[in-house]
Amino acid sequence: MTKTGRAMFLGSMAEIFIIAVLPVLSRAQLSIRPELIVMDMMTDQELVQEVYVTNASSALKEIWIEAEYRWQGPVTDELSAWVQIIPAHFILPAKQGRTVKVKFLKNAVTRKGESHFFLFARENLYQAVHLNVRTGIPVFVRFNRGVKPKGEIHAFLKKRADDGTWHFEAQIKNTGKMYLLPFGLAGLDDPAGRRVWFKEVRLRQPIPPGQMKSVMWQLPPEAAVKGGKISLELFWGTLYGMDQGKIKSRKASTIITW
Repeated sequence: MTKTGRAMFLGSMAEIFIIAVLPVLSRAQLSIRPELIVMDMMTDQELVQEVYVTNASSALKEIWIEAEYRWQGPVTDELSAWVQIIPAHFILPAKQGRTVKVKFLKNAVTRKGESHFFLFARENLYQAVHLNVRTGIPVFVRFNRGVKPKGEIHAFLKKRADDGTWHFEAQIKNTGKMYLLPFGLAGLDDPAGRRVWFKEVRLRQPIPPGQMKSVMWQLPPEAAVKGGKISLELFWGTLYGMDQGKIKSRKASTIITW
């Protein structure tokens, strides 16, 4: 995954990495790093990923490390059959941290595809009511490579605002079996076919398999050319970098009129 794509993904997904029912200050006292794990794994491989759990509070904490599926993909077994957490339960003193190993066992998956789960650090708080606080990171694992991203530009919409700014939206559907981070180039050609304006476009968060998200951009009034053609050309980006090139036969275009 490129640094730019990773940064944009992390920024847009930050809200769902922390699940809690306490004020923000309490959530910040327990953390797990790195912020994202992306793994490429073959059937005969056994891999180990280290994460670091930190207790920033002034009190000792009892911590549990848990894993939960978000997208099972080609995996038919429970997570515990191919993911081991060592240790999964420990006491963490105040202002300290420790390393936890996440072991991915070999021979767990023979098919091609991608699995997505969250790795959570959890503590129990006993106050007026019993509260669970969890902070987590997403984990993406691609098995045996070879899976080709698939998708389509489902719709290409346009709207002109009162100030003359054009707003464009391309609805992109993921019809494949792995998460996608599409990016591409929107361009404006004048009636003579000359490129007079262009803009890089990309999604702020990945599209899960079977779902649809929109990429949006604006054309400023001073760049608009009556009778010009706005076009969009997308490339498949994935969490593992750019895969398999352009979307075949999926260019979209529309004529600017007012």
